Amino acid sequence: IYDNLKYPVPDQEMGNQGKVILRFVVTKNGDISGIQVLKGVSPGCDREAIRVLQNMPRWIPGKQHGVPVPVYFTLPITYQLKSI
Repeated sequence: IYDNLKYPVPDQEMGNQGKVILRFVVTKNGDISGIQVLKGVSPGCDREAIRVLQNMPRWIPGKQHGVPVPVYFTLPITYQLKSI
């Protein structure tokens, strides 16, 4: 995730930092759907976190009694400026 995440330049210039917390469903076939921002940093950071999540390859679906089932997942993505 962090290799593909780009810190939006306007947010860097304004010093926006924090965690974007995303909630989504990993479907029976491993696709990601129903992405929601539970806690955001800024509109730019939130959009970038959603973009990276949407472009991820398929996940391994959850299983219950050996049968694939949809599962909710919560993922924090941290935006932190580097200290000089």
